[in-house]
Amino acid sequence: MLKAIALIAPLIAFAATSSLAQNGPEHPQIDNSGKGAVLCLQEMLIATKAGVQACKWTRTPTDDVIDKALSDIAAFVVANSSQPVTREQIDKDAEDELRFYLDDATGEYASDYCPANPEDPVNKNKGGVLTWTIHTMAPATLGAMVADALSIPREPLLNPCL
Repeated sequence: MLKAIALIAPLIAFAATSSLAQNGPEHPQIDNSGKGAVLCLQEMLIATKAGVQACKWTRTPTDDVIDKALSDIAAFVVANSSQPVTREQIDKDAEDELRFYLDDATGEYASDYCPANPEDPVNKNKGGVLTWTIHTMAPATLGAMVADALSIPREPLLNPCL
């Protein structure tokens, strides 16, 4: 799992530079809602979307839930961000982050993103296992998790993440 986190860390660092994650001194930087950091959830879902594309995994109903969740998160950010942000900015940032992941997933880390058998215990420390786990979740379970994460209006934050 540590290697999976290490593979996700560059994206989290990249995401922190996006217009979605800019937190000035007037904003708390840690989500203390008990529901999780919304922007972290967004990053994990974008990473999963990239994994499905890069690894050529067959789309499942869960991938439709991911697409809806990303749309719901974007709406949450527009409604709750203390900084002016448009849906267009959010969509552009999400596309940039998806491209960032796809570049990594097809570069030197391709074997870590796309292990031959993600369910094999030998691959437990590879980054693709996290995305595979989300990709293969029951759609209702993932949908309920996202709905719960978005159930309390609050500043959309990136931390704590993973």
